[in-house]
Amino acid sequence: MVDILAEDETTLDLSNALRGEVAFVIVEGEITEEDQKIQAGQMLISKADEQCKICLAKGTRLLLFGGEPLAKEHFLLWNFVFSDKDKLKAAKTRWENKNFPKVQGDETYIPIPKAV
Repeated sequence: MVDILAEDETTLDLSNALRGEVAFVIVEGEITEEDQKIQAGQMLISKADEQCKICLAKGTRLLLFGGEPLAKEHFLLWNFVFSDKDKLKAAKTRWENKNFPKVQGDETYIPIPKAV
């Protein structure tokens, strides 16, 4: 992940410098891409390695993250990510049975949402 702060209005040209799918999360300010303004709280995703040029307004902060896809397919279940569905199910069971180590000083427990 890269944290970028534009102290002045500037153009960020990352053409041919990125690989894979890259997300731009606008934390503060705004960016302009192909005459479209994208405000703080929004995200852009670039899937083209050779084209990635955006204009940042003065004071804009954005987070840049992503990259080439993982070699194996991965599955997401709430806060757990595995490439093996059985391990994902086992993690869910362990969480529901409160078999994960506790964080010192934190006695809270957040149940896995029913939808998952």
